[in-house]
Amino acid sequence: MNAQNTPPSRTSFAYAPIAAAWLALSLAAGAPAYAQTATTGQASAQSASSPSSDSNKQAIKALTDASAITYAAKDWVKNIDLLTQIIALDPKHARAYRFRGLSYSELGQHDLAIKDRQTAVELEPNNANSHNGLCWSLILANLPADAQASCVKAQRFDPMDLAATVNLANTYLLQGNKQDAWKWYEQTIGLIDNEGDLKDGLLEDFDIFERKGWKVDLVKQARAQFEPWARKFLLAKAEAQVLVQGINAANKAKDYSSELDLRHHHLTLLAPWLVPQHPIRLLIEQLITNTKEQLAGMHSKTLEHYQRMLQAEEARLGPRALKDQGDLIVPLNDLAKAQRAVGNFTGVLPLLERAYAIAEEALGPEHPDTGTNLNNLAEAYESVAQYAKSEPLYLRALAISEKVLGSEHPSTVMLLNSLANTYEWLGQYAKAEELILRILGISEYARGAKHLSTESLLKRLANSYLVLRQYTQAEIAYKRIIGSRF
Repeated sequence: MNAQNTPPSRTSFAYAPIAAAWLALSLAAGAPAYAQTATTGQASAQSASSPSSDSNKQAIKALTDASAITYAAKDWVKNIDLLTQIIALDPKHARAYRFRGLSYSELGQHDLAIKDRQTAVELEPNNANSHNGLCWSLILANLPADAQASCVKAQRFDPMDLAATVNLANTYLLQGNKQDAWKWYEQTIGLIDNEGDLKDGLLEDFDIFERKGWKVDLVKQARAQFEPWARKFLLAKAEAQVLVQGINAANKAKDYSSELDLRHHHLTLLAPWLVPQHPIRLLIEQLITNTKEQLAGMHSKTLEHYQRMLQAEEARLGPRALKDQGDLIVPLNDLAKAQRAVGNFTGVLPLLERAYAIAEEALGPEHPDTGTNLNNLAEAYESVAQYAKSEPLYLRALAISEKVLGSEHPSTVMLLNSLANTYEWLGQYAKAEELILRILGISEYARGAKHLSTESLLKRLANSYLVLRQYTQAEIAYKRIIGSRF
């Protein structure tokens, strides 16, 4: 897979205007005489000595503009001629060697291509693209074993580079080493940005190898394995990309709690397609850690604030009966929330138990706020895996919600869902099934049979049937899911 810092991973005809524009910029006399790899930040060796005269600069610019046109047109012979003239004016113009080597490779003149690519590496020893260019030319010369060292260097210089990673996998594939080839092809998933990357990169490489008759059976296996995987990743990535705007907005607003939730969701969407040490996965995990640290600092200050607020309110009220301590309900819940945010789950329980006891006495056993405090306490027990204690609390909170708000109110549905979760944790799947069926009925009525939440509930119901070994019912649920998509 060839890459020369162009936006597409391969210089295909569809992307030729973009590639040509980059070539014009990168070869221009006014361009910087060094390149930087994307992740190391190391400046490469000086790729071009400054031409001695303005006339040389103008000549190189004119040749560069002309070569961009021939490059876009895939007129490799003419492109070689123009690049040769640039090299004559500036013998240390590494990019000119690199692109001339590319042109020689396209013409099948592999010895000349390799020689130019080697010169580019000598001039830019720390540039990932130079090493990757040499790697690709050696691959096209059917020298995968010789290419491997250059591929390794390119990938180490820039682990996020798709072309370098694909080529390293290619070298193993063409040597018949399936295990290591698969390992590196797995790394390419996650680096693929769009359909063009897939079509003009990984899949085009497979096409080339099949046309040349190189390891055809193994190439077909790789295609069958990784093309569907890559397409599924692109679908997941499109869904995850929607979250990025929310993540950025939450970060800008310093709403680190929402940012953390969104980052976890982002990872959940992409994780099935990223191996544990994938650079994209490691990056997302590091961002989650950073957000946690920001959140911890904020929560520490929040915890101290709510502790002071509760102490002040207790001092104001003095010793009173529970029915006269209603003003403590809110500060107790606020402090409990702050304790949970810093991970002190055991410290949450006594605060919420106290808040519920006060609510029941001060507001009455059927007051909506009493139901809210029951729900909060049930969630606290659930967070420390005391599900048996959660169940009666959820049941009482549900009864209050149904009576005060109605059986189909969103708050009632949330309680039904929480209670169903508790029954699943307790292994009481028949009880959970009954509640899920009830929620499903409400969802279908309110949102329709094709809504995503309805489909999610059907999946959950099908899983419950599988656990209960009610396979016929599970099959019916899955058929309903399929039917809802058409």
